[in-house]
Amino acid sequence: MGLLTPVVRTGMRLWYAKTNADRMSAPTPRDRPVYETGDPAARRVLLLGNGPTHGWGVVSHQLALTGHLGRALSAQTGDAWDVDYVGDELMNVATALNWLGRRALSPYDLIVLVLSMNDAVRLTPLPAWGRSMSALLDHLDSGRAPGAGILIAGVQPIASVPGFGGLAGMIGQRHADRLNATTRGLLESVDAAAFTDLGAPRTEIGRPAGSSLTYSTWAERLAGHAVPLLAGAHAGTSGTPQAALVPRWAGAAPLLAMQAGARTAELKRLEEEAKRRFGVPLALVTLLEGDRQYFPTGSGPVPASVPRELTFCDVTAAQSEPLVVPNARKDPRFAGSAYIDVAHTPFYAGAALRSREGDVIGTFCLMGAFPRKADRVDVTELERLAGEAERILWRVEDDVRAAAPAAVAE
Repeated sequence: MGLLTPVVRTGMRLWYAKTNADRMSAPTPRDRPVYETGDPAARRVLLLGNGPTHGWGVVSHQLALTGHLGRALSAQTGDAWDVDYVGDELMNVATALNWLGRRALSPYDLIVLVLSMNDAVRLTPLPAWGRSMSALLDHLDSGRAPGAGILIAGVQPIASVPGFGGLAGMIGQRHADRLNATTRGLLESVDAAAFTDLGAPRTEIGRPAGSSLTYSTWAERLAGHAVPLLAGAHAGTSGTPQAALVPRWAGAAPLLAMQAGARTAELKRLEEEAKRRFGVPLALVTLLEGDRQYFPTGSGPVPASVPRELTFCDVTAAQSEPLVVPNARKDPRFAGSAYIDVAHTPFYAGAALRSREGDVIGTFCLMGAFPRKADRVDVTELERLAGEAERILWRVEDDVRAAAPAAVAE
């Protein structure tokens, strides 16, 4: 326990943020996080996690753990399996329930958790981590269908992740061992549940971040441990596995679907201009709807969407003036946010974006890894860039309306 001092923990969190930022240039999937067979009688898996589930090194979820797990289960059971993936590298155990949101669990025959990589490396205090994992297991256990299994994979060996070796990796591994032991203890009271060591990844020469071979090997291991948990009965199709994640704003659906389109390119240009102008690593256009925040340009190390309640932008949308957060760790509105802590973005500045009708539909925001004084943020310039982003979004609305009569005529 002597190692887990506040100073060491702070150092480990900074090391995680730096190492994670260094590998953000590696390919990751940007397509829908699902594997679908098209078989109406397919059984269903919910894959929840970070780290290995994120798909480092491949460009599609079909080549990541999502797709390979579905194929491995089909090969080992003879049934068709569809897989829904929920999570991101920046999700941790404390925010897992936020990522799940209102998702129904009853349609799933199997729930697979591959969690705790970043909790291990960042030295999340064991009591807090245990409470979060216990709450997550209670939620999954109470919501799953009768006979559905739960499989939890332990933290992969820390040193097997590129950049995570040395003394810091050894400290992280010691903590990972503690987290794994706690998980095994929590599962003793849960029926039809099991724990398995994930093991080191199988990598290919020249692809240390991961490859299809990496994920197929892990998937076969997970499927082998999952099969004994499966009941003979199908969970059925009652409930909706995933609420539609398409915002109601007219321009959202085409904008999210055409990330290489002209309007998306215009938004990316603004994001790059803002990064240069303000000297920040991240400048993003976001769309807000329901309980989700979307990133339509697919820029930077961000997922397709995140739970809205975990973000700065939810507060930005509720006020008429731009929001500037010099240091989120000292701001009572955000100091307790586990997501912002893991994302390591203490600085934030954002302005709301509105539709032609005046409804808030998103934000134009800046984020940084280090605090900065509020007077260093040129709010007038931020509002100018936000206004340009807003006008681009209006043109997306115009594009949608112009296409509508043609669609009717056809």
